[in-house]
Order: sequence, then structure tokens, then C-alpha cells
Amino acid sequence: MCGIAAVVFEEARGRDHVEAILSRMCNAQKSRGPDGTYVWSDGRVGLGMVRLAIVGSESRGKQPIESAAGGRMIFNGELYEPEKVMTSLGGSFPENECDGAALLRLLEQRGLEGLRDVSAMFALALHQSCDDSVLLVRDARGQKPLYRTRIKGEVGRGWAFASTIAALHAVAGPFSVRPEAMHECLIFKSVGGTASAFAEIDQIPPGGWMRIARDGAVREGRWFTPHPPGHQPGESDRVRELLSEAIRMRLPKQFRSSIFLSGGLDSSIVAAVAARANEAPTPHVLTIGYDVGGWQDEHSLAVQLAEELGLQHQSLTVKSDDIPNLLRDTSIALEDPNHDPVVVPTLLLAQAASRETKVVLTGDGSDEFWGGYARFDDPPHSLEAYLKRTMVFHPEELGLSSYPSSYLSGIEIPSEGSMDSLDRIMRLETANRLRNYHLSRIDKLTMASGLEARAPFLDLKVTGYADSLPATEKRPENRAKGLLVDAFRPLLPVWLLERKKQPFTVPIETWLQGSLHDFARDILGVTAFVIDLADPAPLFAGLSVPETATPSAQRLWSLLHLEIWHREFALQMEKMP
Repeated sequence: MCGIAAVVFEEARGRDHVEAILSRMCNAQKSRGPDGTYVWSDGRVGLGMVRLAIVGSESRGKQPIESAAGGRMIFNGELYEPEKVMTSLGGSFPENECDGAALLRLLEQRGLEGLRDVSAMFALALHQSCDDSVLLVRDARGQKPLYRTRIKGEVGRGWAFASTIAALHAVAGPFSVRPEAMHECLIFKSVGGTASAFAEIDQIPPGGWMRIARDGAVREGRWFTPHPPGHQPGESDRVRELLSEAIRMRLPKQFRSSIFLSGGLDSSIVAAVAARANEAPTPHVLTIGYDVGGWQDEHSLAVQLAEELGLQHQSLTVKSDDIPNLLRDTSIALEDPNHDPVVVPTLLLAQAASRETKVVLTGDGSDEFWGGYARFDDPPHSLEAYLKRTMVFHPEELGLSSYPSSYLSGIEIPSEGSMDSLDRIMRLETANRLRNYHLSRIDKLTMASGLEARAPFLDLKVTGYADSLPATEKRPENRAKGLLVDAFRPLLPVWLLERKKQPFTVPIETWLQGSLHDFARDILGVTAFVIDLADPAPLFAGLSVPETATPSAQRLWSLLHLEIWHREFALQMEKMP
């Protein structure tokens, strides 16, 4: 796990010049890799990385990783079964080897098709000396970020790639805020599609690749596209088998990991399987609550489950007085705005976990693949009608006739009539919102603390099986995640399985009516950036009216987070590096 940086110039610029650029890029994302910084260049192509050491010795973990065939690869992520991969390729995996070595050999022997057979999350850049080309690849679901931008000016002309926007800014800034992105964030709480919050930056798509030839010619494509659902019945034993194996392989054998436990089904499944795993040290559990209490606080349920499973647990509390600083810290760490209130407890959990370990397991990715959201009930035939269910601000409240088309730019959406309505809706969720709203958040907030987050629900075998089933099989009798619940009845207590599903959320209404009220008024004053997007005054008034308090709080939170993001991060990106 690390942060990667790469540059590809149209013409050679000199080795020292390129390595100096890479050093600036790596320093800009140092929190992703506190255990070492490495750069390499031939004068035209440059590869750099900051390392979070998990697999492999210090000498073996240096990047770029080199092969006998002349390939050089930088790699951010994790290959979970490197021994198995190397054996399948006719080789062996030494005890102190880096997992990236197996990934490089796989690519050289089997090409991009070989990636479909492995359990991994990754973003990588591979320089192939045989033809002097550079290949960029991102994992199937977009668990690891891979941003790109064009370089021009005194540094030279070409491309830059990195795990973070800040790293790109170090070589190619200044960047300008993309106006459509601001509307996307206020409507849907995050940017969408394959863009970013900045006009000059976009992303390699999940399951996507990009190849730059020696002459500068660019080719792009997808190495991964999910298959349409079939008609076979769902098998709870098969679900339990696949997911349990995915959880076990993500438990590091050399040290104890952590689990973020919310008290909901998904993280509870991870904890229950991990508690029974004998191949790795038993993980410890982190739970979180709020000093204001409220129905959002599931801390006591998480503690109860941890104790029933025999897992050591640590409880944290979000203090109301700390929210302003946490909003600032999350805005900087996220880089692209993300208005989900859970960013606040997630950052606290990540900071606490990083003091004990380098690996945390989470339950992210379950709802999208197994049908967990309440908004999946009575699915509309139109995706447009469904998207209205996910909105905070509606377009007309922002003076728009509809949401920005850029929100779905670059997203592969099944055509109308190609599958049932709910199947199509769930494919939209896994293709867009999952990556930009959930996975980006968990990656950025954990890596800001030098912590690697692993999500067993996103294992390719697990998601492949989920994709193969129609939504009606995953939600039998219209029960949210019914097949998943049935699969893990033998491992979880009845009280947890039978409780009503509650999203992991945060008491923002209580905060904005109380300790955060004056702070929010000051931030959202007459000089605020967001004033030109939406007027907060009626929303403050709405906090005191029971019928409008909740939607007013949700809208105010989005405005507040966006304003702080603009002050603390965007304005820095608009300056010369």
C-alpha cells in the first residue's frame, strides 16, 4: 500500500529534472507512505512511490519493481494471494517478497486478462522498456484512486498520474474548480462519473487502462466489465463460503489488524468471521459513539457484539467541540468534496487504528451488491426517478433545470429494458456512487493516517457472484440483503439479524441546532463561496421547525463542508505550486 506518482513527457527532459518533479509529487502525498520514498527516471518517463510497508522486506518493497523482461512497475494496493498467483505462473514467492512482484509477473505473462482471476485492489503504472510504452491500470471496482492530468509549461509537455490531486498539483498546477462539480456535490454529496472537482483532472475509470506509446499516442479501454445477471437461485451456503474466504485472506498473518465495527450487519459479518479465523492474529475492534447521544449512536450494539464474539474492543467518542477541526481535516484529506457526515467518525477511527496497526477491515460495498438500501424498495423504472431518491438539494433549488450530465460521464449504464429495474439501479450504484462516494472516502481518510483499508465485500469472486444473481434473489421476499442475512445466521446473534436496518450516520441535526450552530453561521456568512450556489438563511430558519429540521440540517451540512473544502483545499490548488 502506498501512494504512486508517474510522469510521461513527450520529449526527454533529463533524469535529474524528472526525478526532482517526482520527489515533489511524492512529498505532496507523504501521508500515504510514511515508510519510504523512491523515484526512478530515464529522463522521459518517471515513476515514484511513497511506501506503507505491509508485505515484503525493506529491500524487496522498494519500487519501481523490476522484472527480467525489462518491466518497471509502481503499484498502490494489495494482492491478497501472491503465493497462489506465483505458483500458477510456474514460480515461487519468497518469504520477504513484495506482493507487487507477483502482480508484475502476472501482467507480463497473461496481460490484462490475468487480472480477472485475482483478489486484489490496485492502481499501477508499468513502463515496458521493450517498446518504451507506459501502461496505467486501475482495479475493477475503483478501490484505489488514479488521477491524471496533462503537463505543460516550463516543466515540459506530457502526462502526470498520481494517487492524489495534491501530487498532481505539485507538478501541473494551478487547477481550477469545475463548476458542475459543485452542483454534483450539493445534489448527490460527491462528484460523479470519472471526473474530479477540478477541470484539469480526471480519473482512470475503475476496471480501466490507458497506454501511452513512445510517440505519445494514447489508447484506452476496459479490462473489466461485469456480466449481466442470470436467472439462477441464490445459495446462502455459497455466499457464506465466498465471503468468509475473502475476509480470511484479508487478515494479515504477520500482525494484528483492526475492524471498524458499527453495529450493523456488514461490519458484524466481517468481525464474526475474523473472530473464528485461526490463520492470523485475532483483530481488535474499534467502535465509535457521540457525546450528544441520539438514535444515530449504535456504539452500545457494536460493543455488545464484540463482547459476544470475544473480541478486544476500543470505544471512541466524537466530541461536539472537535467538529470544526475535524471538518477542516476531512476536507483536506478527501481532496474531492464528500458530504457524507460519516467522514467525521471515519477519520477519528482511522487515526486511532493507525496507532495500533497498518491494516483495517471494513464492511464497505455490501449494500450496493446485496440490495441493502431502503431506496431500493419499490424501484422506479426510470433511472432519473431513482436518482431523485439520492438527492440532498434538488436541481431547481440551485437554479438548474436538471442535475449536471457530468455526474454520469464515463459510466457504463445498462440500457433500458436490458434487465429488470432494480438490477439496473444496482448496476448504476456499483458503477458510480460506490466509487466516488464510498470507496474514495474510505481510501482517502484511512491513507491520510497511514492505514490500509481492506473491503472483503469487494472481492472479485464475491462481487462476481452477486452480479450473477438477479436482485430478487439477493432480496428474497423484498428483504433488504435477505440472502446475506440468511447466509450468516449460523454466525451472528438473533438480536442483530432481526433488528431493523439503520444506516451508519451521524447526529448532524443535533450539532447544527446546538454546538455547531454559531460556527456554521460564521462560516456561511455573506462572503462565503457557496452563497452563489444556495442561500443558507432559510435553512437555518428551518432548523427550528420540526417538519423541516432534518432536510434543512442535511442541506446545511453539505454547504458547510463544501465551504470549508473550498477554503482549506481548493484555494490551495488554484495557486501556483
